[in-house]
This record gives sequence, C-alpha cells and structure tokens, in this order.
Amino acid sequence: MKIGNIFIIGFIHTGFVFYLFFSSLRELKAQIITILVFVDPIIVILLDVTILNYRPDAYQLLGTFLVFVGISYSPKKVRSLEKA
Repeated sequence: MKIGNIFIIGFIHTGFVFYLFFSSLRELKAQIITILVFVDPIIVILLDVTILNYRPDAYQLLGTFLVFVGISYSPKKVRSLEKA
C-alpha cells in the first residue's frame, strides 16, 4: 500500500505543481522564468539538507554558489541595457 501512496502523491502533487508552473509561464517575463528554473534545484538541495539531513558535496555547493552569482549579476546587466 505504501508504494501506491507514493505514486498517488507523486503524480497528483507533481502534476499539480507542473500545471501551475507551466500555466503561469505565459504571464511571466523570460528573465523571471529563467531565475525560477535555476533556483528550483537549489531549493530542493536546501530542503534535503534541512529535512533529510543530506550533506551536499563540494561540486553541489560550488554549483549553488555559481547559480546565485549568476542570478545576482543578471538583473544588473538587464537594467543597464534598459537605460540605454
């Protein structure tokens, strides 16, 4: 019975979240969509660390850091292009 519950939760919750995400894409700017796509794996890793006591390796920590650096640089570059 447990495997059935896992499938039900997985299909319903994942399907519902994907429906919400993909239906909102028409309303969002491309830059916001890109940030959400890159931040999603980081949130999953942070939830694993806090809930499941998972310890990421050095490559995951480096990747998380680089994603945050890229995200923090992206809005600055867009704003400077809009002023021109």
